[in-house]
Amino acid sequence: MTEADADAPVIARGTGLTEIVPATASRCTGRTADSKKWVSERYRPQADRWLALNMISSINGSATGPDGTSETLSNRTDRMILGVIRDHADAVLVGAESVRAEGYVMPKTAVLAVVTRSGSLAGHKLGDDYDAERLVVLYPAGNEEQVLANLGDLPCRRLAMPGNDPGPAEIVETLAANGYPSVVCEGGPSLAGQFIRAGQVDAVYLSVAPTFVLPARPLIGGDDEFQRWFTLDGLLVDDDGNTYHRLRPDTQDRTAA
Repeated sequence: MTEADADAPVIARGTGLTEIVPATASRCTGRTADSKKWVSERYRPQADRWLALNMISSINGSATGPDGTSETLSNRTDRMILGVIRDHADAVLVGAESVRAEGYVMPKTAVLAVVTRSGSLAGHKLGDDYDAERLVVLYPAGNEEQVLANLGDLPCRRLAMPGNDPGPAEIVETLAANGYPSVVCEGGPSLAGQFIRAGQVDAVYLSVAPTFVLPARPLIGGDDEFQRWFTLDGLLVDDDGNTYHRLRPDTQDRTAA
């Protein structure tokens, strides 16, 4: 055992994380408060106003496991990191399709912000006892009549975005203007693709599970030709072979090289 190992926070066997990038070989070996602090320092936003995209995939890039949800790709360590990322956020941003397909557990501290064009959240699994102020529904002002009709008496905070077809910039502006400047976007693929294309992402947090899934559901939605490079800022590996990437937009135009 090295001196660094002796000082490492310890929680439970089989849940260890090793830092590969930067090449510190620092290790977190559990899930105590010290371990959470170790992880938290690595996922801390670099600015007060911050948009992070948080995703999980299989080795071959599928955003969901064989059951059609991301739950079968996740594990205890991934969920711990997810909790840390959410702790740093004012809002967890998702598309209405994700809420309908997977359901969402309300974040412990951040609000859950749902983007919808229709206002339909049928099939959600949010329960009946959440704080209505912590469920925020964002929708186009131009479609307000339909949205409000579909939402009915659903307890939530309603925020209209300007125009008929607001994009990522309008989503970010609306959230910041209403007290939610630090945001983690958890997708789905269509919403994630819009943010990547619009250049509205400050960081990407990508967990990769060591499994292949077919048929694969892509992480990023869209049919147009597009490429954007990112730089690897950090990489953690857990004892089960799952990898946790932290990336930031690359300022270089690599296509010109």
